[in-house]
Amino acid sequence: MSRLVDWFRLGRWHTAPATIILLVSSYVAGGGSLFSPFGIALLFYGMALHWATFGHNVYCDYWWDLKDPNKSHHPLTAGRIRLEDAVNVVGGVLGLLLVIGLLFAWGNWLATFWFCMFAIGGFLYNNWLSKTTIWGWVPITLCFTSLSVYAMALRGDVNWVYALYIMFTILFQISWSGYLKEIEVEEQANMLRRLGARVEDGWFRAPVGAKLWGIGIKLGNVVTGCYLISLLPFWMQVVPAVLLGLVIAMLFLLVEDRRWDRSRELRNMSLMEILTIYAGMFMVMPIQEAAVLALFGIAWFTLMNRLLWSTRLIPRV
Repeated sequence: MSRLVDWFRLGRWHTAPATIILLVSSYVAGGGSLFSPFGIALLFYGMALHWATFGHNVYCDYWWDLKDPNKSHHPLTAGRIRLEDAVNVVGGVLGLLLVIGLLFAWGNWLATFWFCMFAIGGFLYNNWLSKTTIWGWVPITLCFTSLSVYAMALRGDVNWVYALYIMFTILFQISWSGYLKEIEVEEQANMLRRLGARVEDGWFRAPVGAKLWGIGIKLGNVVTGCYLISLLPFWMQVVPAVLLGLVIAMLFLLVEDRRWDRSRELRNMSLMEILTIYAGMFMVMPIQEAAVLALFGIAWFTLMNRLLWSTRLIPRV
């Protein structure tokens, strides 16, 4: 049983709702429905795709993670899963899922193009650019934004404003939260460190330029989110507006100078990601579908953190 749990940990399965919601909400934004056979199939596809793509990221980062004491508990760096086995199993599953994704788009050239962009961006980031350059956020933002457009294009109606909302969401998660999480690892290329952010004497401090980078990206979420909210009937505006307000509040917690506590930072990063994704979901989905997907995401995240990492809400990443 512990061996199986390690394989689930390898693909960070506790965070699978992020990919699931991105795929399903985008599909609905393009004219689809969660409560349809293909909508349900896409939910399970997102579940598997998350495991395979994040597992691919983990084994590509193996030699870097060996130098990071915060990653010593991971099954690959701890030696509980062999690197060769991870490459073979995850690579095989990922290859199969890429074929399935192309089959979903059979005859739809727009969807096929954006799925190829998703794959290219992901491989560029995982295999070459994630740790070696401060520009790694470019291909991974392309990757997940393309996945969103792909899901919309499957129904033929691309909501480009929601695609921009997704782009800003991913961009913040990678170029701020992702780099913040690893800011203490000096061997890795880190954009926040290049901008002057540091953890010194137990305090996180960032110059104005670094803070403006994070704030500017999140303002992109706010602007595109406000536009999407304005298109809704008044009674449907309340939930996404409240969630977007909480996103703004969380932003100041993440960019201010403060005493450094990595566990607290991981909690706040997770809350920011969840609030942003959930706000977007309620902007583009019927409220009953969004509510079901929201409850599913909360239940999954809580249960999987408990089963995989023996924690309640704060993941071990």
